Amino acid sequence: MTSTTLLTSMLTRARASSSARALSSAASAVTATDLFSSWAREGLDERMEKGHALAVNEMLAKSRQYFPVNYNFLDIGCGNGWVARAESAHEACHSAAGVDGAVDMIEKAKSLIYQGDKAIENSETNPAFYHSDLLSFHPTTKYDVAFSMEVLYYLSEYQVPQFLSSLSKNVVSKNGLLVFGIDHYLENEDSHSWSAIHNTPMLLWSEERWSDEVTKAGFEVLHKWRSGKRENNPEGTMSIVARNIGEDVR
Repeated sequence: MTSTTLLTSMLTRARASSSARALSSAASAVTATDLFSSWAREGLDERMEKGHALAVNEMLAKSRQYFPVNYNFLDIGCGNGWVARAESAHEACHSAAGVDGAVDMIEKAKSLIYQGDKAIENSETNPAFYHSDLLSFHPTTKYDVAFSMEVLYYLSEYQVPQFLSSLSKNVVSKNGLLVFGIDHYLENEDSHSWSAIHNTPMLLWSEERWSDEVTKAGFEVLHKWRSGKRENNPEGTMSIVARNIGEDVR
């Protein structure tokens, strides 16, 4: 075997090995719904709630100036339902709901309805919780306020435009609001390793890209800022409030 033939053979085997490793890694990747279901079983949802509370409370406080006098509320990727439960107790909220693709999170959310705030217990305004793939979620009613925290980057770059367009057309009422926050974004360098750590695909976009995609889907960005800055998250949560004007420009 000539040296050229040997080198070609080695390169071919190396490429095949590399491809096999890539395929193996992709096959063993953990989906976001499986990851969050495991966190619910392990009780890590409570730690998520505490860790996100500062940013979520700030996001809602700054967004309330845009809320209708009376509104219904949807938490997208609701986890154990803590945001929907809190909102359902707000005097201006006439109904609240949560949707999540992780079945264990939804089961946890349903189990906690009667274990939290006394204002919620035995109330006719208890939040409803739905288990659904987010991309195929088409509720029978539209929502004045759709909220999401730490969810959207688990969608692929092809799914995000589809999902945002569906929100504008099928989920959020005309002139309703989309309020969402993301910690995993390009400007937050501390977040760049998360996908590898959890072996879960995560979309890494810049703040500008997120704003552009929201606008293209038919929303008008009203306010964008970074909320909940703290020692373990100095960059803060990228936060966006947008109004559904229903003009998808894709």
